[in-house]
Amino acid sequence: LQQGNELEPFYREVMDQKIWDSILHILQNIGHAWDPSKLCFSMSRAAIKSVHRIENMHLWHAYKMRLAAMRQDHATSNISVGSADLDLDGYGN
Repeated sequence: LQQGNELEPFYREVMDQKIWDSILHILQNIGHAWDPSKLCFSMSRAAIKSVHRIENMHLWHAYKMRLAAMRQDHATSNISVGSADLDLDGYGN
């Protein structure tokens, strides 16, 4: 949800060193980064220049309001909602 074409206000620079370290680990060590015969091998020399997150506070607040309204509707109607198992990678993990 956005008004206009200006995207810069949605980008927030991430300065947390733990996040930087995690991203660098993923880039350099996951997949075929260890195998020189694979194209991913070049990622073993990857460096991070900056990390940004996309933040849309208007959309986030609209989501939180809708979530609260749904929870209230469930409570009023005595509906019990459980968690759904998500198989995000298709392998049951």
